[in-house]
This record gives sequence, C-alpha cells and structure tokens, in this order.
Amino acid sequence: MTRRALFLAAAALMLIIGCGRDAGLVDSDNIDSEHVSPSGPQLILTASPVYNVGDDNLCINVVALLQDSKGNPLANHDVVFEWSLGELEPATSKDDGTYRVTICSASNESGVVEASYQNGEDDSEKVSDSIELTFDEPIEPGVNTTPHVGAGPIAGTLRVYALARLLVGSPRPFEGAQVLIQKGDQNWVLHTGPGGYVELSEPGLEGPVDVTVGAQGYRFTTYLGVNAANIAVLMVPLDPVLPRDADLVGSIVGEVKGFLGEGGLPRWPAGTILGQFQDEALEVPGAIVQLAVRDVPLSSMSMGSVLEAIEDPYLPIPTNLAICELSDDEDDSCEATFELQNIPAGQYLLFALGGTASYVLGAVENPYSLVFKPMALAISRVRVLPGAQVKQDLLLNIDLRPKQGTTVKIALDNQPIDWRTGKPLVNRLVMPVMDTGGEGFVFVSIDGSYHTREGRPVRVDPVEVRFPDDDHPVIKELGLKLNRLAVGLAGRSAFLGGDPAGISTPVKPGVQTGDFVDFSSSQAWLEVPRITFPAPVDNDVPLDTVSKDLFDGHVEWAPITNPRQPHLQVLRVNYLTAAPSNVLAGEGGTLGGPRSHCLWELFVPSDRTSVSLPVFPKEAAIKPVIANPEPTANNDPSPQRFDSRTIELELNAYILEAGGKPFDYNNNFAYQDVNLQCAVVSQDSTPAKTRQ
Repeated sequence: MTRRALFLAAAALMLIIGCGRDAGLVDSDNIDSEHVSPSGPQLILTASPVYNVGDDNLCINVVALLQDSKGNPLANHDVVFEWSLGELEPATSKDDGTYRVTICSASNESGVVEASYQNGEDDSEKVSDSIELTFDEPIEPGVNTTPHVGAGPIAGTLRVYALARLLVGSPRPFEGAQVLIQKGDQNWVLHTGPGGYVELSEPGLEGPVDVTVGAQGYRFTTYLGVNAANIAVLMVPLDPVLPRDADLVGSIVGEVKGFLGEGGLPRWPAGTILGQFQDEALEVPGAIVQLAVRDVPLSSMSMGSVLEAIEDPYLPIPTNLAICELSDDEDDSCEATFELQNIPAGQYLLFALGGTASYVLGAVENPYSLVFKPMALAISRVRVLPGAQVKQDLLLNIDLRPKQGTTVKIALDNQPIDWRTGKPLVNRLVMPVMDTGGEGFVFVSIDGSYHTREGRPVRVDPVEVRFPDDDHPVIKELGLKLNRLAVGLAGRSAFLGGDPAGISTPVKPGVQTGDFVDFSSSQAWLEVPRITFPAPVDNDVPLDTVSKDLFDGHVEWAPITNPRQPHLQVLRVNYLTAAPSNVLAGEGGTLGGPRSHCLWELFVPSDRTSVSLPVFPKEAAIKPVIANPEPTANNDPSPQRFDSRTIELELNAYILEAGGKPFDYNNNFAYQDVNLQCAVVSQDSTPAKTRQ
C-alpha cells in the first residue's frame, strides 16, 4: 500500500466524521507537547456512575488499572483500597490488570477512595491514586430543576448555584464563581461561597431578570429574561490553549483489537485501500477511536467532535483512525493502533466504532459522500492524567451488525430550504448516538449513503441502525444507562474538504429496536437561522472569511418560523482554530472545517430576534474575554487564518418536548434538555472581528 493510498482513506474517513463546528479536544497543530510515559508501575483509578441497589442504598464501582512502565497489565498482585469513611471488602481482580471494589452508602456523604500497590519492600516502588466520590442528592443544572421543581417565579428572593463536575457522582458546589444579576438599570454582583450559591433578597424583587455566571478559566453562561426562584449553572472549563496549558493535558495510546475475531464476532471481511481505486464501493476495515462527547449540545457537536490531530500536514492521517487492511488469506493479520493527544485531565468513556468504509476517495472533497457501515463497538472507562500518557487497548466485542429484529430504521428526505441558495440543504447524513447516562454521547453509526452519486441511483429506503443492548456484559459492567437517539443531519455543500456552518438536525430520543423514525417530512426539520448582524459572509468562500461588520456585542437575526417557531434559542460566542491542511482537496483545502471553542453561552427566549451581550459593571472583577487566545501561527500549514480578534457567533434554534417532557423556560428546564428532549435543532454562525 502506498502512503498516498493510506492518506486518501484516512483523510476521507475522518472527513465524514470530523468536518464539524466544534472540537471536543484541543487542537495540536504545530505543538511539540510530549507526554511522559511512567518509568515504573502505574496505577490509575476510575469510577462508575452512582447506581441504586434498593432500600435507599447507592453504590459506586471503583476500578484500579495496574500496568508496568510499557503499559502491559499487572494481574494478580496486592492492590490495597482504603475508603475515608469506612472499611471495604477485599478487591476482586481480573487478568487485564484491573482490581475492583464496590462502595455503597445510605446517606448523603462524600469521601475519598485511595488504591495503592507496592512492588517489594522499597517505598520508592510504591504507586497510588485517589479520587473523591459523592453520594449527595444532586442539584440538576438548569432553571427550577431538581430539587426545586415547582418553586415558582422570583418573589423577593433569587438563588443561583454554581456547580463543578466531579469525577463521578453529582456535581459539587463551586466556590468563587461570579454571579451578575441584572434588571433594567440595576446590577447585583455576588460571589458563591463554600456552599456554591448566592442568594439575592430584595423587597419587591421579581422577574424577569438576566443572570450571568462565570469564573476565570471557565465558560460564561447567561439566562436572559428568566423568572425562576432557582437557577443552577454547570461550570465548564475553557478548552486548554497550547503550549500554555500543556501541563493540564495528557494522551491515550493503544490498539484496537477484534478485527480478526478475537472479540467473539466474525473476522472482518477482506478489504484494501488500493481496491477502491478500481471500485469506490469496495469496503475497507477500520475503526474510529474517540472519547464520549459531553457538555456539548448536539447542534455544536456536528461531526467535528471526533476529528483528531494529524502528525504531518502533507500526509494528514488522523491519529485516532485505526486501519486494518486484510486480504483473503485467513492467516493475514493487522495492527490497528491509535493515539488521542492533548486531552484535558479527567475521566472519560473511550470508544472505538469499528466497521467498513466505502467511497472514501470522493469524501476527500465532500465528506458527506462516505458510507461507513458499523460492525462492532468497543467501550472502556479511562482516566487521563496531566502530563502523562495512558495506554488503553480496545476490544471490538459489542455487535452492531444490522440483523432482522435488531435495528431502528431512519429515513431522511425533504430537507429544509437554505436561505443562502433558496434550495434544500444538499447533504444528508444519518448520525445516531447513545447517551450513556451522564458520561457523554457515543456514536453508533455515521452513514452518508443518502449522498447523491453520479451514475448511481439515489437512496430512498431507510438506513438501519443497531444500538447496543442494555444487558450486554460490557454495558452492564460499566454501569451505563443508555438512551438511544436517532439523529439525522442536513448540511450545506462542502468547501474544499470542509463543511461550512448551517445545519438542521432532527432528533428522536428513546428509540427502541423495531422503531421506524421518519425524518422524511418537512415537518421534521427546522429552517437554518439567518443572522443579519453582523452581516453573513457570501456563499462558497473560504471558511475563514469574516463578516464585513465588526462585532460590538450586538447580534440580530431574522425570525425563525418554518415550519414553526422554536421553543428556545441559544447564542454561543466562540473562538475558532484552523483545520488541518488537506492538499488533495485542492489549493486551500482542509481536513474538515474550523474548530469552534465556546467562550460564552446565552439562553434566549424564543420571541427575541436580537441579543446585546450583558455589560459588566465596574464592581464585576471577572469578565469574559471575547477574543481568540489561540490565533493561527504564522508557520501553521493550514490555509485558514484566525487572528486574536476573530470570534464566531453561533445561533441555535430548538424544538423540544421530544422525550415527552413539556417545555417551560422558567420551570424544570434542565440544561441537558437541549439534547435529551430535542426534536430538532438548527444552527448557523458568522465569523466576525471584534473592535480594537
């Protein structure tokens, strides 16, 4: 196989899943950031979500992974667990180097669990790790949410919570967040204490008010025109900026296994990249490795959330693509390795979506043209340590092959009219995901078979998708609570290998085997928002083109009405980083579109068609920085250029209530409802420069 052939397949495969608007990880072009492998044994703890075992007893499974300096498992050793609030039963172990204990509680308490391993009598050979666990009753991020559902409007008192995500368990109080409450000409600036909340009590205080919560190094969140006695905001860290934040990130390396049948499924079919030069419909085995996407709305995920870094701009092979070329020889084998770089320290679900890809050559120029047929899934829980490299192999052993009686059918048609062209959005994609019960979204298919191909009939029948079963041993062992979401996507034409903003995404949560999800009616979609100020850029221009208007804190848009008015609008102020160069897409080509990084998220009532960003009074010591902290370096091979003044204004419109929960902006409106109650969301954005 030639290097050019390998590039073609790698670039095309990742374009279809990585040409999006948001990056879940950190861009690493032109960054020399080495993560050190351990010199001796390494022990890393992870923990499951809290689960109820009855009689008000809540439990958490804690797993220690013990490896040698090369990442090989160390099984059948003495790993000692200690729980700060009591005694524990002895740990159980497995041959993969994991050691497990279960910690349970009948009360709202928090504590620390520590695991340690000592190699011999020398203390220098001792390794340990610890994590904090909480069984506290949760305060759900959102407006008048649990435990305040039905608390009513503001009547003299408003309480605002700031919440920090723990490794596992309910969010904990965030101390030191700044809360700005505004009503007319009045401003109140407060800061959360150890309890993680502020309380404003004023005679005659009533809503609606504007509430903004933020902190240094964290995303700002604003609820405009809200009238609820309680508001809770999840504090989401800003994306790390390299090389400044290199000590905050780590990496994961490993191998995807199962292509040869070692996971209990049939051996993958033979396929080579060179074969697609003769017939693009031929299939090539491979797997996409990524982390479950969390704290990111579905509209912002698009497809960019799974695009990884590249090592060579002239051979842009994403490091998270594990390719396994197989011949018809039954003794043939492969080594499908991957690397995820520059990951913020923390616990994640790591997954590999294994399958076969066809039409990869055409996808170099149009990412929507690729067809990826899932065959199996691998999932594991992993903890990334700052400045370190973690080794984690993945075994494809969850069957995703569509068989009669195992699938959900998804049909796409009648995409909405694009205001730019006066014609329907041209590209269609089936992109179902599963919510894991608080640990993020996992893709189970990325299917571009609806793409119109010259000389081939247009697909009219639905795409069949298979989700994992709840009782699969891997799902049960990880303690995942699956919510299966059928997702479609319609988008604009690609531009030199990258897709511009402007998508419409219908969603149906809670689907089950045997369901037929019909996204073929015009009523299933929502028109793409049209930002009118700053003025949108022209069609078919480089994706780093900015508006002719400077951004001065004010945004306007046309009313969104087709086929109906949305329940909610969300404005996000982002900065952009350049996509990798893709020379095979032509001069100016990129491997996907620019990456969006959120700075400020504003929830907007549906009857508004403009927003002026809240103005912070002098006594507000913490203010959001509306600028690009990671401007494109002069030596970056990407054709895109974003300077320190370039930001992105992203407008999203939501139709909710898909999960059966009525929408009320002022009561029981959870932050996660924009995903788990979403029926359709549409999005567009405009890059603009800020004033000097």
